[in-house]
Parts: sequence; structure tokens; C-alpha cells
Amino acid sequence: MPEVVFQNIVNLELLEKAWKSVKSRAASGGIDNVTLQMFENELGENLQNLLLAIQNREYAPEPYKTVFIPKNENEKREIGLLSVKDKIVQQAVKLMIEPSFEARFLDVCYSYRPNKSTTQAIRRINDFIQNRKLRFFAVCDIDNFFDEIHHDILFSKIKKIIPDSYIVNLLEMWMKMGNVDSNLNWKDRTIGIPQGSIISPLLSNFYLQPFDRLMTSKKNGYIRYADDFIILTYTQKELDETLHNAKNFLNNNLKLRLNNKLATGNVNEEFSFLGINFLNGQNTISNQKFIQLTEALNNNLVIENGFFSKKFFETHNGISNYYAKLLPNEILERLDNHLLQALQQKRNTLLESLNGNLQSFENLLFKLRFYSKTFATTKAEIIKQIVDNKYIENKIQEKIPIAENNTDKKDFKKKKNILLKKKNKTTQQQEKKTHEER
Repeated sequence: MPEVVFQNIVNLELLEKAWKSVKSRAASGGIDNVTLQMFENELGENLQNLLLAIQNREYAPEPYKTVFIPKNENEKREIGLLSVKDKIVQQAVKLMIEPSFEARFLDVCYSYRPNKSTTQAIRRINDFIQNRKLRFFAVCDIDNFFDEIHHDILFSKIKKIIPDSYIVNLLEMWMKMGNVDSNLNWKDRTIGIPQGSIISPLLSNFYLQPFDRLMTSKKNGYIRYADDFIILTYTQKELDETLHNAKNFLNNNLKLRLNNKLATGNVNEEFSFLGINFLNGQNTISNQKFIQLTEALNNNLVIENGFFSKKFFETHNGISNYYAKLLPNEILERLDNHLLQALQQKRNTLLESLNGNLQSFENLLFKLRFYSKTFATTKAEIIKQIVDNKYIENKIQEKIPIAENNTDKKDFKKKKNILLKKKNKTTQQQEKKTHEER
């Protein structure tokens, strides 16, 4: 990064660009209770005041507002919400320093980066296994990573590449600023970086850059996403040595430690990384993940203000943009089948939310993407049958059992064939009875 002085080059154009990025995320406000809408109501004046505060070195960040979000079924994760003005300044700094950081990052890091994604990470792992024929794996995660990042280690490295002392001071203030909960109780931060901060993901990748360099120094396979990473080697001995070196480097150089519950084995055994299971060179998902996805689709399938709910679209788009790009068509058909069942079962309720307007209902359905090629090619027909309330009457797919995992596919097909035969027999009997009545 060239030697610059932030407060001398920051301008309204940069802050407006930062504001647009912050607004696009539609995130909640912070401890000052100023919402995005409130800030936008006086946007010109607010940005001008923010610019003057920065240029006069009078800008000071607010404490983070503590909130808790679900981590899993049993745990919650603490995050800190920034005020709107702090989000804007952090985004402006990020826009300035990110190119310099990106130039130093290795291509094995796929988290929080422009033009990098989990989908790319999974495809890279597939290449390691299928083409490079790496045979042994270790799936690892760094224990309590964000909360264990040491400020002295982080900022000793930052000062070497950012010559602007004002930017460094801002970064230090943001990373060391404490949290305030709903009862206005203050909590100091002497270690770790705040989850919920705009700049934290970039700094977390920077903190682990020396580790990435170590892990790619030999011709093994290595992919990292945030604090999760996978090692792939040709031999068990290479895997053991690499794991040993990884643990030592994290402990001695970064004061971090691996979670003890790491998974190791041969790639012929099923293993999971970033929500995708790998088995015999194929991608799949666990039965638990399948149930989570289908339940999320079903539970959030409601219409609000003329559109499918935000939570439904988040789940639906998440499947479309991630799982649908990686999983075989057979699994995507199963997901489509569940989505279809949910639409059929909730048809009348959804229609009532649109005041019984069939055309609006049809238009809304056409905005949905089916996941599998099979369903996508017959989308128009399926939607028409849902709108006309004829699909359940004419098709019985909701009664066909869903294969829960790869081990019971044969049983699934057998049961499916039995049910289809029963259906055909029932249909023939009904047609015969109708004919006799006539």
C-alpha cells in the first residue's frame, strides 16, 4: 500500500461508496439506535459531518452493541453491532487497504474474499481427490479463533504493510473497542477481534496468512475457509507430519490451537467439509443437513407483503447458489420434491396472502428456481398445476418415500416402484368403477 494519510485523501465520494455498500446489507444499527433509514434521511449532512470528523481527527467509534445469534441448536454466538457511521468508516478503510492485503493472500484461502467462494473451495477439493489422487485427509478447525487472535501479533504485522499511522490507529480502536449489552453493561476486549465488524474478516485472513504459507510449502492439498481447513496428502505419514507441523505453528507463532475433534481418514471413507459430504469421488449431503434444508424451506414458506418471506428466499437462494451447483441431480430432485410438496400443501394459505389473486400467485411462483434439471425443464407445467390445484390430484409424488442417505437408495427405489404399481392399480380400478357407473 502506498504511503498515504487517510484523513487527507478521504472524500465524500469514498464515503458515499462506503454508504451504498453498508445500505445494501440492510444491517441493524448499533448502540446509538440510529437506523439506516434515519441516517439516510439526513444523508448529505451526516456524510459531511463524518468527513469533517475524520479530516480533523475527531472521529471516535462507538462501542459495539452486544447481540447473540444462534450458532447451532444448543449454542449462541456473540456478535457486536456497529453504529451506522462506524460501518461507513470501516467500509471506507476496507476499500483502501483490501487491495494491499489481497496481493499477499494465497489462493488456498477462500473466505471473505472478492471472487472467492465456498463453491470454488469444494471444487478444488474434488480436483485434489479426483485428479491429483490425494488419498488421506484431515478436516480441522481452529478452536475459538476470532476470540483468540492476539492484538500484539496482529498489529505488529499490520504496521509493516500499512505506513499510515492514522489507519493503524483506527484499526486498533475498532479491534480493541469494548461491547455494551442491552443493560448498558460494559465488557472490555483485551484479546480477539469482534465478530460483526466489517473489517474483522479481512484482518482474520491476514492473521492466518503465515499459516497458509506454511501449509502450502509442500505439495500437499490444503484449503482454508475462515477457521476451517482441510489437509490432503498422498500418504498417512505425510498427513501425520503435516498435522504435527500445523499444531506447532499455530501454538508457537499465532498462539492458537486446533480443536481436538478433528476428522482424519482415507478419502474412500465419507467425510464432510463446509456442509458438503465427500464419498467415492462424489459430493452429497448428510441426512441431517437434508432435513435441515427441507425444514427451513417448509417453515419459512410464507408470503409477506406480496412476496415470499426474506427467510424463505435466504434459504432457497442459499440452496440454489451453493448446493445446486455441487450436488448430483438425484439429490436435487429430492429437494425439489420437498419444495413441491410444501407448495402444494400451503397453496391455499399462500393464495389467501395474495387476496386470492391467481395471477399474482403464478407470477410469484415463476420467480422460484427449481434445483434439479428435471424439475427446471417442466417448471411451467408444474406451476400451472399448482395454481390450478390439480397437481396433488394428478400426481402422488408426496407419497413416495425419500431416500434418507446413500445406503438405502436400493430400498428407496424398491419402495418407489411398489407404490407406483399400487397407484397404477388403484387408478385402473377407479377408471373401471367409473366406466361401470356410466
